[in-house]
Amino acid sequence: MVAIGRFLAIGRMSAAPAQRFPTWQRDDLANVRSPPRFNIGASPTDASVEWTMWYGADMDRQVPRINGSAAPPPLLTERAVRAWAVRLGVDPAQVGLDSDGYPCEDGEPMGQSQRHGFSIAYGGTALADWFRGRADVFVGMDCFIHGAEGGVLRSVAPDLCVAFGCRAQDDRPSYKLWRDGPPPAFVLEVLSAKTRRRDLGGKPALYAAMGIGEFWLFDLLARDVPGGIVGHRLSGGAYVPVPPLADGSGHRSEALGLDLRVAAGELRFRDPATGEDLPSLAEYREAHDAAEAALAEERARREAMEADLAELRARLSRFERRND
Repeated sequence: MVAIGRFLAIGRMSAAPAQRFPTWQRDDLANVRSPPRFNIGASPTDASVEWTMWYGADMDRQVPRINGSAAPPPLLTERAVRAWAVRLGVDPAQVGLDSDGYPCEDGEPMGQSQRHGFSIAYGGTALADWFRGRADVFVGMDCFIHGAEGGVLRSVAPDLCVAFGCRAQDDRPSYKLWRDGPPPAFVLEVLSAKTRRRDLGGKPALYAAMGIGEFWLFDLLARDVPGGIVGHRLSGGAYVPVPPLADGSGHRSEALGLDLRVAAGELRFRDPATGEDLPSLAEYREAHDAAEAALAEERARREAMEADLAELRARLSRFERRND
């Protein structure tokens, strides 16, 4: 059975109570430099190389291990997590840790608005249903991915991620590349006013450094992304744009084998074999209610036919008795 992380809650969750750090001073925000902005839908340029090098330089500095021990890995230091949180614009006081000492929650809601949260929930539940029966598939919603053991500079939580060939587990608080499986083949960010700086700043370079095959952006307001949806495929260590389909109806994800499109302003995944969108929970409910209503109508029709048949049999029996 396919594993899905975060499920339907519109806030971050973890399988076990998370540790928390004390409130940090606002001085932590001093000297934090913003990364160059991701060049949406464009081929690699000198600017994108600079942007990758900017983030990669920090990612390659890992937290030293205690006494140089290789096993077991140490819990992360408060200072390391504090620096990581400040860099991503997250309040360090809200960061929760899993049992291994890695971030698993940051106290922020899964969606920055109702539409934002619904978009993530639709993607997570639709993809989990699409890959049901696959024990080697993990679908994560707002689930932290940790790319380097013993450090947090390669830790990030995409709105949606899909990993193949991994260790399936429904209740994992985070996804660790050195233990749970290979890098996700697909990640998607839903842009919002609050998160777009991070989504278009350091995250893409981090995904590329982790080896995540596809990086997608869905823009609720179509402000930064023309048409609302755009994909990027990893090639030569950098992301190149996924071309639109010939009919202009969306973009094909090779990782998922599905089309991504925008319909009535909402994110939809489409089965290219049937041309039908993967249903949302509301559509499943509507289909279920319609099927229940049709079943009740058929049951009533059958009961009426059985009543008519019983009446005809009774008449036939009375007629036969009179003729005897």
